[in-house]
Amino acid sequence: MADTKMKKNRMRIGLFLTIICTVCGILVYFLLPTRKPEKQPNHLRVNGPYFISVPICQFSSANIPHIQVAIEDKKILTAIDLGFGGGLSLPIEVLQDLNKRLIGNNRSFGIRGKQYENDVYELSKLKVGRLTISPVYTDVANPEFEIDSIFNDDGTQTDYVDARAGWRLFYNFNLLLDCGGETLAFCDSIETLNIHGYPVDSFIETPLLLDRNLIEFIANTEDGPLRCILDTGSTWNFLNKDLEGGANDHILFTPENIHQFPDVNPENIDLMIIDEKRVYDVEHFNIGDHDFGLMTFKIIRNPFAIECIIGMEFLKSKIIFIDFPNRKLYISCS
Repeated sequence: MADTKMKKNRMRIGLFLTIICTVCGILVYFLLPTRKPEKQPNHLRVNGPYFISVPICQFSSANIPHIQVAIEDKKILTAIDLGFGGGLSLPIEVLQDLNKRLIGNNRSFGIRGKQYENDVYELSKLKVGRLTISPVYTDVANPEFEIDSIFNDDGTQTDYVDARAGWRLFYNFNLLLDCGGETLAFCDSIETLNIHGYPVDSFIETPLLLDRNLIEFIANTEDGPLRCILDTGSTWNFLNKDLEGGANDHILFTPENIHQFPDVNPENIDLMIIDEKRVYDVEHFNIGDHDFGLMTFKIIRNPFAIECIIGMEFLKSKIIFIDFPNRKLYISCS
């Protein structure tokens, strides 16, 4: 048994450039009351079934998918970061040339437990392919957060500032992410996907959890269940829950006790431990009734109640369909 567990901590060498999460995504839930995502007006102008595809323009060096959006006369390359619980985040150098209205600011915490301040603006509209969303709310990207969330293979940070679209931007539409086909699409139903040639019979279906302002689902392993964050803004799969020994004292803040700590990190220091050379293997990663087999996680020790993050390491080879109205998540089995 000891030998089996030892293999789960074997050394791995390779590129470790990753965006592990985003400002308002993983941790803002613990600071704000649970709320239903607001419904944004849209101008889809389509009656009945629809399938509107948008090309994925590129994958970054960290494997993060990017699409092009249009705001006024600007075309902006934008990362699809489904681990981000906001709608849009724009660098100040992009935002300063746009017509906008300041509507407030927010305080949020990144995965390291550090606090960030962000102004929030309203823009008149945004276009993604044939889809127009109006109005649109955007945070000002915080450069410190962006730098804090990128790592090289030696553990150092790397400058990286990007526009990003979070899951709330797409909440009023069912969303398809087909990285292998380099396509993002808006689609009314799984039946329409079938008409457009997608192998829906090979999709597994599992409940979509949105109660923590994240896209989450439950996976079962030989070492117990995992509440998983689906995060296209993360290069790798990360494990924060100690499945082997149950030593989870590093999780200081939970949904039950977070409101006892109005100043969670008064010194605003880095509370996360990460060792890119330490990994944990799960031999059976089951979603619904399908076993996806071996999954390898990089280990983090984070103070918030995050169990694991499923990143592009897993998602890039899958077709993902998110049915927001029916709270269902579909994943291709191939």
